[in-house]
Amino acid sequence: MRLIILLLLVASSLFSKDLEAGLAERMNDVIHKEQLVGASWALIDGQAVILGAAGVSNVASGNELTASHKMHLGSIQKTVMAAGVLVMVSRGKLSLDARVQDILPNLVFNNPWQNTHPVTVRDLVNHTAGLQNLRLWHLLNTRAEVDTPLEQMFIDDEALLDIGIKPGTTVSYSNVGFNLLALVIETLTGQPYEQVLAERILKPLAMNDSTFLFTTQCHGHCGQYGAPRLAFGHLDQHREIAAIPMILRGAGQFTSTPGDMAKFAKFLMSDGKGLISPELIKQIGTPVSTTDSVFWDLNVGGSLGLWRRDRHGVIGLCHGGNTTGFKGNFCIFPDENKAFFFISNSDSETGDYGKLEQVLIESLQITPTPVSATMEEIYGAKDWHIRYEPVLSPVASFTYIDKLFNTVQLSGDFTKLVLSGLQHPTLILNSVGEGIYQADNRSSASHVLGVEKPGTLTLSTGFTTYRQADNLQFVSLWASLVLGLISLLFLLCRGLYCLLWSRGEHKRLPVVTAFYMFPVLLIPLPFLLTQPFFNFGNINAGSVLLALSCLVALALNVAALWQNRTGNKLDSFAIAGVIQWFLVLAWWGLFPIMLWRI
Repeated sequence: MRLIILLLLVASSLFSKDLEAGLAERMNDVIHKEQLVGASWALIDGQAVILGAAGVSNVASGNELTASHKMHLGSIQKTVMAAGVLVMVSRGKLSLDARVQDILPNLVFNNPWQNTHPVTVRDLVNHTAGLQNLRLWHLLNTRAEVDTPLEQMFIDDEALLDIGIKPGTTVSYSNVGFNLLALVIETLTGQPYEQVLAERILKPLAMNDSTFLFTTQCHGHCGQYGAPRLAFGHLDQHREIAAIPMILRGAGQFTSTPGDMAKFAKFLMSDGKGLISPELIKQIGTPVSTTDSVFWDLNVGGSLGLWRRDRHGVIGLCHGGNTTGFKGNFCIFPDENKAFFFISNSDSETGDYGKLEQVLIESLQITPTPVSATMEEIYGAKDWHIRYEPVLSPVASFTYIDKLFNTVQLSGDFTKLVLSGLQHPTLILNSVGEGIYQADNRSSASHVLGVEKPGTLTLSTGFTTYRQADNLQFVSLWASLVLGLISLLFLLCRGLYCLLWSRGEHKRLPVVTAFYMFPVLLIPLPFLLTQPFFNFGNINAGSVLLALSCLVALALNVAALWQNRTGNKLDSFAIAGVIQWFLVLAWWGLFPIMLWRI
């Protein structure tokens, strides 16, 4: 009997070695084909764990990347942070239904539904608070210090506390919300949230290579925040970039390794190990019951740090992570007691990271989810053939852009709908029930049609909800944009002609005054193009000159229109076309362009 057991162990070990070698070869092949710098991973199957890495830790040095290298995980932090919150809830130190306003009385929400639907801790964890996601300057600036108070961003910009959707009813991903959650933890404990979560979740799980504290890369000599085993992040063209302190440190400042994430995955697939109550562990990843999509019977979404994701023919509970220089994903499959994690030190716009996921899923041999489309005929489906827009723009400053370019359109017959949009891949949606549809590239229901209120139709994916767009506004905004661009082109060509090829008084025409806006708008470019990547959201020479040049451009056009009030009508029409577009942009908060506020 002992001999048989020994032979089985040897055979299992040899199989594991073969699997590990084959996995490394396939992952390395994807990294090479997708032109990534490197990636590390963890594969968890029951108690068995395979760790691996391929590529280099730093293009400049060419050092080999290993599984012991640390990486920045970006938003995967939210899953670990949510687990830390659940530890506090399980110990009675925090309630998921606590009103955030009661915990943070100095920060006042602009919530039209405050009396009936106040923002709760549960809303922050589940991304159902109705908060915007972030602003551009939260990512691209060097103003943040390692110890910048979490509340500072809300003091600087009170509009971040505007609630755009009734809390609890719609999923709208929010980094701002997790910064608030970190502030809630600090307020209740009187300690930095990084320290609290280290004590409540990292230390008990022996995640010794993980930290919520700021870490950065170092060449040889490491300062106070330098981590010797921290791989460098890279942008496109393999441009190396070192980490700097971030304003949204409560939403994406986490460093870890594949080994530690394997421990975390096993923990989430356990009974909570006395840290989190079994009841709460079972709720992780369950779509929020109060959201519109679940109300309309679409079992898609997530909660408490993980999302129900349908990828490569299987459904798992996942959370992706993306921060400057790094990109990865973390998924568990509790029913099969399997999980995977990967992180790449490449933040590429062209790389297909889904191929890394596919290799890991295939290596785990997870049972595919049966395709459920039934092709039922849905009465009145053509009534939904309208244009839809997001109910809340992730970046409030870009609402104007979303209304123009981020709308989607439904078309098709009763059993199949076609979903298309300028920024949305065309999808074929097959009917699987009353108002519920399944995309061709999914193995389960993925979209649902609903009625928000009489006369307002909605389309939801469980992660994003679209509302029936105002066609008059949509057409008006596009007409304004087209008129503005044509007018700019006309003034550019006519102004150049008057200056370069005409003679005498033509050079003093009002249209030439309007033309001068073009060289004025070019003035900030040398400053903007020569500054470091992270400086775009700062108040500096380039950003200030950009804002001022916008105002001067408007003033030149107003002056030209006044000068030309009895002159060439076509010139006046073009000048007025530019002015109206500038004013429309100003109404939506995009003019003058102030990079430190967008």
